[in-house]
Amino acid sequence: MNSLPFKKIVFLLLVLVLSVKSGLSQSFELNDQPSRIGYFFPNDDSSVYTGMQSILLGNAPISYITMFPSYTSVKKRALALRDGEGADGYLLEGNIDLVFPIAMGRNQMKHWKQTTKLSFRYNPGIRMTLGSSNPIYPTNQKVGFMGEWIFWNSHVKKSIKKYDPYYYVNKDNWKATTTPLKMANLEVSVMHFSNGQPPGTVYSDSFGNFRNDYISGDFSTNYVNIKAVFSNLSGNNLFSMSLAGQRDMSFGGAFNFNDAQIKKYGQWRLQNSMQIRFKPKNTKSLKKWEDPVKGKVYRLPRNFIAYRIRLENEWILDNDLSEFQGSNKYRYSGHLFFEMNPLNYRAVGVIIHAFYGRDFFNIRYDDVVIGGGVGLSFTLSKYYPPRFDSKQILLGAIR
Repeated sequence: MNSLPFKKIVFLLLVLVLSVKSGLSQSFELNDQPSRIGYFFPNDDSSVYTGMQSILLGNAPISYITMFPSYTSVKKRALALRDGEGADGYLLEGNIDLVFPIAMGRNQMKHWKQTTKLSFRYNPGIRMTLGSSNPIYPTNQKVGFMGEWIFWNSHVKKSIKKYDPYYYVNKDNWKATTTPLKMANLEVSVMHFSNGQPPGTVYSDSFGNFRNDYISGDFSTNYVNIKAVFSNLSGNNLFSMSLAGQRDMSFGGAFNFNDAQIKKYGQWRLQNSMQIRFKPKNTKSLKKWEDPVKGKVYRLPRNFIAYRIRLENEWILDNDLSEFQGSNKYRYSGHLFFEMNPLNYRAVGVIIHAFYGRDFFNIRYDDVVIGGGVGLSFTLSKYYPPRFDSKQILLGAIR
């Protein structure tokens, strides 16, 4: 079977299915209590397990769209960029990382069920150039499965859990304490990553100069990523750090590792990340709220802003990268994100993104760049600090 039509059919079916799922999923409020329907809110009680699942959500990858991103080459290109490759700059860049839970513990379930999660993951990425007709060059297409397991936390005691497996599912006293909630989890992802182009990777001229073809070059790999994450929720501040190893390989058939990438792209990677989500800050914009029991009218904060800083690093570990042009193999790459997130906005925040290293857009991995952009971040399931409740903050009765 020709792998190209097969890939296109698979990607089109995935986009269709995920679009339908996204349309069905919704969130609404009834009598000031969050009521949830759909795929993204399976656990909404006050137990520590809901808190830990919120932390998992808070550590999820960032989805964003930036306008007029700018990238400058650090390594001299063998051939200049053509129209359609970004020679005149870029109109937008998007990276949307969608995670759809398949199996995940719900309210009142046992410990092991509420600390494990299996998800389907689809991560498309696009860049639109400022060339004639604003073409989009080959997109990132990542698809696969992700498993998560919280194997340790500082609140649940094994001796109590062993005696009563349901002891902690009905307790909410963890919210009242000032003791930090710490946890460690393991994340395993098995993903296919390609750009859906026909065979052929090289663009060359009549003088023998060549580089990867950024318009129609084929890129294909598969990887297994194993990550350990430590998180510390102190008050409403969340600090997390991770360490991961990644192996790129061929799964066979349509899910192959392109031979042209051998000794060039790299097949062993070490990754780490650090993230701080700061506690929400009151914007000092107030609204009136009447207590129906006491009959008093209070001033309440209208909105809170939450800030996040995230650093992601990666090193290629392969000994032999002899097919990568030049003596410097540029093994390191890194992303830096700064996000401002209004809590009463359902899905949108403001983000600043900076990047250095081999270009992370599939076939462009032989181009070393520095740059970034400013735009909007997106999420299908918004993170709220597990111990945060804006309605607890009363700024004094008006009457």
